[in-house]
Amino acid sequence: MEHSTISFSNLFLSQKYIILFLGNIVSGVAIVVFNLLLANTFSQDEFGILIFVISISIISSQLIIFGSTGFFLNQFGLKNHNQAILHEQFLSYLLLNFFLLLCLSFLFTFLFNEQISFLLQMIFVTYVVAQVFLEINILITQITNNFFKQSIILFIPHLLRIIAITSSIFLFDISSFNTILIFILLANLLSIFILFFQNIDRISRFIKRAFKSILKNYLSFLKSIKGFGIYELLFLSYTQVPLIFLGILFNFDKVAIYSIVITISTIFILPSGVFTKAYHPLLQQNANKGNKAHKATVLKFLKSMLLLGLIMGTLSLVLGSLMPIFFLDESYSTSSDLIKIMSIFIFIRYLNAAISSSFYLKDYINMMAFFMFIIIIIQFIFIYILFVFGIFNLFYLTYLSIALEGMFFIICACYLYKRILN
Repeated sequence: MEHSTISFSNLFLSQKYIILFLGNIVSGVAIVVFNLLLANTFSQDEFGILIFVISISIISSQLIIFGSTGFFLNQFGLKNHNQAILHEQFLSYLLLNFFLLLCLSFLFTFLFNEQISFLLQMIFVTYVVAQVFLEINILITQITNNFFKQSIILFIPHLLRIIAITSSIFLFDISSFNTILIFILLANLLSIFILFFQNIDRISRFIKRAFKSILKNYLSFLKSIKGFGIYELLFLSYTQVPLIFLGILFNFDKVAIYSIVITISTIFILPSGVFTKAYHPLLQQNANKGNKAHKATVLKFLKSMLLLGLIMGTLSLVLGSLMPIFFLDESYSTSSDLIKIMSIFIFIRYLNAAISSSFYLKDYINMMAFFMFIIIIIQFIFIYILFVFGIFNLFYLTYLSIALEGMFFIICACYLYKRILN
């Protein structure tokens, strides 16, 4: 990664980050199109159970790559690192974690044997494997600064799934649940094949050495990334737990409605992730100069994200809430009102994105993981209380999400200014 002086203007207006931004937006739109096609084709129960399976697969894939994304983003911002050793350790880590994937698959099959068919179990496994290979490719393109390739790679799995669904519905005139699942399964397998061979040369250079010292490499890498892994897993659990709870405690039609809310809201949240990745090397560069430069950088980015959050929150309120009305039937009408409420959540998420990067520096990631753990415990308690008292509904769940996101921002902001920047 380059270590020349970076400014906000040449960082966020540079060609490579504009390409990355557009790639993420196109990828986000593809996810929305995929979900809208499914929602219009399947019944709410069928759509809900598929989203339930996908939600569990997302958490499972995070277990496989546990912490590596945040660790590498932080590591390659430093001047002193050894790419060869890190790649060797990373591959050893993935090899053992794929064994964990098999165990998870058997556990998933056992726990949900009555609700989940064999075909859905295969969808689960292929989603996890495709997501892991996608994360590996994103990581490598991030390291090599190949943002154009990253933009294309981000789009591959979603494009193939959209082609699979449209081919099934419009070309073959097939709209049965199981048949479309077969098409999605084939799209996942093709995605895995394409993503695997994207960086086969780079991977093959380290694979033999990775096998030779697999346990030693695994333990060394796990020790380095455990803080990042715990936080990323907790954060993903925080975002996916509502969908999983809905699937376990209620019927899958609630999962279907709420997944539409989350999917559409995600389009307006995506820019925060792109700009945070771009901002990280700038933050790391200025943090090494001292607290004064670090504080000035954080405040400047916070102001930028405050403005961007207001814009995206407003767009979600106006445009996002119209999407279910135009593209879905009346059974999804509730999602339109929920998206309006979620616009507040979107604004707060941008504020959290602005300050969370500072916790990746100077070993503060463990503290942010602890804060997220507190938030998840509160989330569990309130969902359980709402369920026990029989007053649970999607509106209360949305209000709870906003309150928790705001609480997380306040806790992190207080710690950031009292401990990290002073």
